[in-house]
Amino acid sequence: MPLRFTRAMSVLLVAGALAAAGLAPSAAADTITAAPTSRLDVGAGVTRFVVDSAGATYAVFTNEDTVRVYAPGASGDAVPIRTLAGDKTGLREPTGVAVDRFGYIYVTNNNGSTVTIYPPSADGNAEPVQTIT
Repeated sequence: MPLRFTRAMSVLLVAGALAAAGLAPSAAADTITAAPTSRLDVGAGVTRFVVDSAGATYAVFTNEDTVRVYAPGASGDAVPIRTLAGDKTGLREPTGVAVDRFGYIYVTNNNGSTVTIYPPSADGNAEPVQTIT
């Protein structure tokens, strides 16, 4: 029998993924500390970010409906290695991000009150593998 999520469970799922990784979302900032020895200048507009177990940084840009992924150890004015953006992504005012131990990306969306889930290699105008409403 498939597991079905309620909205409350979705919030707990994302919060749990962050907690399990020992991470917490940041406050909005122009510069984020991706690792103790590196600083990544991502510019204005970052709403939240998280660093996965491999050291990649996932930054949410709410006003752009975008999630950008930066390489482990990236610093300074780095170019993202992947960018989730476009009409097929289901990103609608994304406000939070988490990455589970398998690399799946969970994004909370303010507009529509959804959680969109993407496979580990998602890039570009990728459709989510699941949308929790």
